Amino acid sequence: MRRPKVDLTGCTVVGLEATPKVADRTTGELATDADGRTKWSVSVFVSDPATKDSGAVKVTVPSSTPIALSAGDPLVLVNPRVLHWEVGNRSGMAWSADAVESAGGGKRGE
Repeated sequence: MRRPKVDLTGCTVVGLEATPKVADRTTGELATDADGRTKWSVSVFVSDPATKDSGAVKVTVPSSTPIALSAGDPLVLVNPRVLHWEVGNRSGMAWSADAVESAGGGKRGE
């Protein structure tokens, strides 16, 4: 499946919250990537001044350590990608990134 890169140059990305993704709600098992890192659901608010468009999205980010952020933290998404999906009459976009960093530098999680 193609996961095209998203160019967020010039956009403002602000963190809202980060929570571990749950793979199985019955057992509470957490979702992991192929390397065994926990997948995190990072809620961010993205604003594009060029188009005057903005909105909140959830971005899946793998990390071996907890991703700590406070609401309002300016962030950078490393290698952001998006996948359009369709199942029956439902569709949406799944966002992912390799990492999330503070806009001032420094990774959030590893």
